[in-house]
Amino acid sequence: MLDKINIYNREEDFFQDLEIFNLNKQFGIISFFNHHCFNLCYQNENYQKVILKSDFLLRDGIGVKLAIKKMKNNPGINLNGTDLIPKILNYYDNKNSNFLIIGSKMPWVSIASQKLIKNNKCNYLDGFQSDDDCLNFIEKNINNKLTNIILLAMGMPRQENLGIKIKKQFVNHSGLIINGGGVVDFISKRKRRAPLFIRRIGMEWLFRLIIEPKRLFNRYVIGIPIFFFRILK
Repeated sequence: MLDKINIYNREEDFFQDLEIFNLNKQFGIISFFNHHCFNLCYQNENYQKVILKSDFLLRDGIGVKLAIKKMKNNPGINLNGTDLIPKILNYYDNKNSNFLIIGSKMPWVSIASQKLIKNNKCNYLDGFQSDDDCLNFIEKNINNKLTNIILLAMGMPRQENLGIKIKKQFVNHSGLIINGGGVVDFISKRKRRAPLFIRRIGMEWLFRLIIEPKRLFNRYVIGIPIFFFRILK
């Protein structure tokens, strides 16, 4: 899995590859690979296959950085979704694009959509709908003449599985599917982000754990040691 991560030393290199990727003929999928994603892949072979279908698999977090360095490979820069996704959306907002955002719940998804998309049409749906409802929403709002940018901010593993369903169902459309985790909650300020200096030293996970100890206990307190045990093994 670690060998499949797309390593970049500069953001500019990622955007250059994104420009080369022909979104006019197919849907591309962007996923972010952190220790939680690794653990899910380790436990579920089907989910691993889903992740490997990503066209861009980006390193997210200090845990994966250390794992890649252990393999004596260059870990590149950290490309976490909360920072990178707004830049991707802004990149396509300066082009003729059609945006669909599914995630979080009202009014937060509405607030995030208004902050993220300024120049193009953007339809949004709260993320607590069934997959069938999400697919119906996309079918209603997808555009076969424009680049469709679909942000799925629903958490792992649901968003990645839904992304594959979208790519299979809408084969006659094109664009980009972004698996965005909690980005809608952070952009809408439903949830607080760590101060910049904490993010720079790679400890945002600890800040999140302090803010949401009950929800994130298994992911971090249990998940991180399990991740490193599996890497060492």
